[in-house]
Parts: sequence; C-alpha cells; structure tokens
Amino acid sequence: MSDDTSALAVYAGFWRRAAATCIDGCLLLAVLLVASHAIGRPGLLLRDDFLPSLVAALLGLAYAAGFESSRWQATPGKRALGIKVTDLAGRRIGIGRAVLRHVAQLLSAVCLMLGYVMAAFTRRRQCLHDFIAGTLVVRAKYSAAEIQLAPFARAWSRWMIAALVAPLIATWILLYVLHLTPDTSRPAAGTDSYHARTEVTAALYYASDAIDTAESLYGESKDFTRVNVPGVELDAEASRTIAQLAIVAGSIHITFGGESDPALQGRTVTLTPAVDEGGEIAWVCGYADAPEGYDSIRSDYRSLTNVAPDALPPDCQADEPASDSRSDAPGLKA
Repeated sequence: MSDDTSALAVYAGFWRRAAATCIDGCLLLAVLLVASHAIGRPGLLLRDDFLPSLVAALLGLAYAAGFESSRWQATPGKRALGIKVTDLAGRRIGIGRAVLRHVAQLLSAVCLMLGYVMAAFTRRRQCLHDFIAGTLVVRAKYSAAEIQLAPFARAWSRWMIAALVAPLIATWILLYVLHLTPDTSRPAAGTDSYHARTEVTAALYYASDAIDTAESLYGESKDFTRVNVPGVELDAEASRTIAQLAIVAGSIHITFGGESDPALQGRTVTLTPAVDEGGEIAWVCGYADAPEGYDSIRSDYRSLTNVAPDALPPDCQADEPASDSRSDAPGLKA
C-alpha cells in the first residue's frame, strides 16, 4: 500500500461515518421509546427535563464506549457499514479511551460541527474527537499491521478546505440571525403549538384507563348519562400536566394544569363516545367528526372542548373547520 488510493481504502470517509451515526441514532431512539412506554411514561422524551436528558446521554455514552471498546471495535451502525475504531497503531482501544472519544464529540459539535467535518480532509480522516482521543476510524477488514503501514491520504489545500467550511459557517450565521429575528407569523412565546400538541397527545394516552372504566360502566347500565366518575386517579407523570381527569355523563374531560404548556393551562379537551347500530363504541376527540356509521351520544360535544384547534393533534380536529361549531366553544377566538 503505497499510493493515495490505498490510503483512502483504509480510512473511513466522512459520508460512511455519517451514515453509521444515523443508524446508531435510530437504534438509540428506538430503545428510548420502548423504555419510556414500558415504564408507562410515553411523553418522557418530549420534555426538556434534566433527568430524561441525562439518562439519554448516559445511555449514548454506554452504547458508544461499550461497543467501540469491545471485540467488535464498532457500534452496530459502524459494524453494518464495515468500519471500526482503533488507536493510532490500529489496535483495539480500551474503555477509557472510548469514553474520552465519545465525550470529546461535544467539542466537535459545539464548534459549528466543524469537528466532524474534519473527517473529510484530514490526512488520516480524523475528526476533532479522534485527534483528542488518539483514535482512527478505518475499514474493518484491515489488520493492525496494515493500518500502521497505510500511507496518509492526500491533504486538502487551504482553498479546498475554505470552500467546504465557508458555506457551513455562513449557514450557521444565517440561522443564528433568523433565530434572533422575531417571527410575528408564529404564536408568541409560551404558545408553541407543537409543544402543546405533544402534551395533548400524551394526555390522551393517559386517558386510556378512563376509557376502559367508562366502557365497563356503560356495559353495566347501557346508559351513558349514568357513567360518572368525578376524579380518575392519575400517576405522578400524568399529574404534572393534567389537573383533573373526570368522566361526566359518559364523556371524558381532560383539564390541563400544573406544568402544562401555557396555551393549555385551565383548558379542557374531551373524549365523547359515539355508538353504531350494533352497539360498538368509538371515541371522538375534541372537534373531530364521529366516524361514519356512528352517532355521538350528544350533538353539542364540540362545545365541551376549549383547547385551541392548532394545539390539538389531527385526530382531534374536524375535517372541515369552517363548517363546525368550534367558534362557539368557550375560550376560543375565531
């Protein structure tokens, strides 16, 4: 191996490393989602709380350092793309160096992500965190001896590096300026529709026990007007954003409070049963239309919800907003 082509064949390039990172990110996200549902807290990842963020960071550290210091010398994403992590002599790294490499990625990220871009033009295709930890990312098929003998890749000229880096810096500056410029077309601070919708979606999940309770009581009486539970018990996670969960004449009322989004404070979203000719029950959320063939137990069910439409998930919105009665709902403005 004496030419530049051999060097490029040994060292893992930028795009292959980026693809491996995407694979690992998806795997970690899947694990976190399954874990949050397993403990009954599906909305946990949507919060900005310190503890969930810390747990996710520690899981990422254990994932990366554990796999890269193992016999694989690679995370599942890297292994899938045929690359591995070694020291500068091509040997397997220990857990300490693997931890340092992962933590040092914070530096690669905070400098406008340029620490990662370095893998495109450095002589051994190293990122900033590779320089700090003394590591290489190479093709998995090469042995330590072959890695030691591999020549350097061709170094980029300063003009080539500038051509790559300048657009990235310009993009970050543009995004920063746009972030500082007020956007009057969006809701004011504290009324972020996306954040409110995620909390409503989580609240609907928490209401699943109330749905089971309402259907059970209806099965006994066959009369929704007799299905009343003043206060459905909530767990600690649900209580953070839900002030009260009650069943009134068959309808489930979710009233927000506590740490919920300001756009939801004191507001209520309702789940109302609809029944078909065979007695099957479907639950209608907020301003949504009852499914075809089902009749809601009350015609004015939309007036029971007073959460702004843009703070509701699609399943809680009417198919034709202009023709429904949402403008008459208390607390709503046209």
